[in-house]
Amino acid sequence: MDNKKNLITFTAIAVGTFIYNYLKPIKSKVEVINGFKFEKILGEWYQIAHLKNHREKPLTNIKFTFLKDDLENYEGVLTGYNLAKQINITKVSKIKLNDDNLGIFRAAFYTPFFTNFHIVRVQEKYEDMLIFGNNLDSMRILSREKEIPKDRIELYIQYAKSCGFEPSNIIWD
Repeated sequence: MDNKKNLITFTAIAVGTFIYNYLKPIKSKVEVINGFKFEKILGEWYQIAHLKNHREKPLTNIKFTFLKDDLENYEGVLTGYNLAKQINITKVSKIKLNDDNLGIFRAAFYTPFFTNFHIVRVQEKYEDMLIFGNNLDSMRILSREKEIPKDRIELYIQYAKSCGFEPSNIIWD
């Protein structure tokens, strides 16, 4: 009987979470990159900065690697160092593209729960980019190099601020 109750409870929570994520309001309405080529972001990226978020673990030395397999499927690999547990972390996510020409993709570290990511700024040579989530609680600056010029950082911060993000909540990695 307990197993049946646990299964029903787990199923109800999973369905409720799925419905919430599907129906929740989008708070950050921004223009995404049009003419975006996902193929150009394949490879390794360093996280330069991100928005403080209560759901994320306290990681440092964060890297994202975007990959494509032989079957044309995309995945993302997040690596970082967990300060609290003092261990290296690796998480793999499935990635789905909404549109081949728009800077929007969905990633799921825990299938079937996908999170939308909006690439709102990217350098011409795809050297660094500014990514927002659906809500005002997710923002990242990623770069091919461990550092990016201060003038580009300022442009990204000013744009994020104009979209409603609070610069004082940014954590520099």
